[in-house]
Amino acid sequence: MKLTKQQLKEIIKEEINSLLNEAWKGDPEINQTGEYADKTKEELCKTRDNLKKKEDRTEAESTKLRQLNFAIRSKKPGKKFGKVDC
Repeated sequence: MKLTKQQLKEIIKEEINSLLNEAWKGDPEINQTGEYADKTKEELCKTRDNLKKKEDRTEAESTKLRQLNFAIRSKKPGKKFGKVDC
């Protein structure tokens, strides 16, 4: 079966519309711990630097490093994403 340009355009439009109109299915599961809420940015950076110095990190340490990066970003004003400045 050969498709014309018009038929192909119509198929692509339908696919894009179905992707754009796709709704979220339920609420995402987020574990909000508040573990770093009472720490200052300097304390978080010190802990992060100690983890970054390690050549080999366990999976748990890597997870903690990502959490620390997120906590440091959340403490800075304005645009929250991008590089972690310590």
